[in-house]
Amino acid sequence: PTRMKPSPAVRCMYQAIEGLPRDKLIILSVSWDVGTRGENGPHTAAFMHHLFKSGRRFAIFGWAYPTGPTLAQQIAQSLAPRYGRRYGTDWVNWGFKAGGTPMLQALAKDIPGIIVEDIRHTPIARVPAMAGIKDYHDIAMVIDITGTSSLDAWVAFWQGPYGVPLGYGCTGVMGPEAFPYLDAGQIKGVLNGLV
Repeated sequence: PTRMKPSPAVRCMYQAIEGLPRDKLIILSVSWDVGTRGENGPHTAAFMHHLFKSGRRFAIFGWAYPTGPTLAQQIAQSLAPRYGRRYGTDWVNWGFKAGGTPMLQALAKDIPGIIVEDIRHTPIARVPAMAGIKDYHDIAMVIDITGTSSLDAWVAFWQGPYGVPLGYGCTGVMGPEAFPYLDAGQIKGVLNGLV
């Protein structure tokens, strides 16, 4: 059988995650819904496999599509038992937050003040995975998984002003727009969808 070889952009993404500090949180921004599930669902699963396997805490977060966090939570719950990971300790789901880019700007400076509680209505301060997480300083990376142009906002409001590393999982149609960001070093790697 033919073995699949990861592209250079995928290898860069893998290496970037491996090099992240373990005491910080990774945000999985799931800006997708059922319309792009065929591409973004496997991206989300691939990132979660890596994070669960390497023991890195992450937060599921949606701000473009309300259904994204629910769909991503289903994936996390199906994968977690394989790695012995538990909700609340190894990952948290912030749910969907309205407000667009002004909300993203505020989030960078006050994560508990914007998130407040998880999808189970547990106050963020009582979720073990959120221990020590206050603002962008405590975020190891934002991984934007999307079929939209949401990456532009993360670059403008997190990577540009604060230097927060970005990763990207996108539908095939969005892939060509990602590579200038990759070449410029504004994103660390890309998982591209069907092309």
